Amino acid sequence: MPNYRRYYLSGYAVFITVVTFNRDSWLRMATSIELLLASMRKVKGIYSYRHLAHVILPDHFHWMFTPLNTENFSRIVAVVKREVSWRVKRRDCGMQSYGSQGFTTI
Repeated sequence: MPNYRRYYLSGYAVFITVVTFNRDSWLRMATSIELLLASMRKVKGIYSYRHLAHVILPDHFHWMFTPLNTENFSRIVAVVKREVSWRVKRRDCGMQSYGSQGFTTI
């Protein structure tokens, strides 16, 4: 596992890039995008954050948000990734089920 350097600064936006496992382009499908966005909405209800922007590409997405509790931004990303993986397993979207290896954060 890489050793990421994370700065937890109160009131600042967080910009992350999340890549699909093996850069598989399953985010090209509308159903996959719906799963991702639904997961973001669900997690927003648990861990409050201000969603500023996102860009979804076939094999990765960029996401910018401001967590209301600074310590939670890593947790927010982890829970969104987990939620998407669970939703993929429960719904047949023509994707392989990757489990916890569905995304890689870079």
